[in-house]
Amino acid sequence: MERIAIFLEDINTPGIVSCKGFTPRLGHLSCHSCQIWTAENLLIPANAPLRWGQGLHPSDPAYVIYTSGLTGKTEGIEINQCAIYHFLRSENATLDIAARDRIYQEFSVAFDMSFEEIWISYLVGAPRSGSHPRN
Repeated sequence: MERIAIFLEDINTPGIVSCKGFTPRLGHLSCHSCQIWTAENLLIPANAPLRWGQGLHPSDPAYVIYTSGLTGKTEGIEINQCAIYHFLRSENATLDIAARDRIYQEFSVAFDMSFEEIWISYLVGAPRSGSHPRN
């Protein structure tokens, strides 16, 4: 938890998204004014329309990835909305993923390349391997 708190403090985040079962462990974070949202609450109501990118600008951060850094000290690298959007669209154009395709997910969601397996398929409505195709 200490490592998570350091990252949250470093990026001055307004909050963190977690699952309901993990939330009690996050209550001990020492970051100031850090709100905790649960995925379960964010998905309710399930029939609500998704509002992709409302109020976002290309330079707004999409996520921060931490590396060991040149000095051995962990460093956060901000990936902006434009960069991730460009990556997803260009990869989809290269891989030609379509709604009929089924995508196998091997990468851990803790690894940023999981975006390639998760979000590219979502862009076109392709089900993930092990999930049920849309009706």
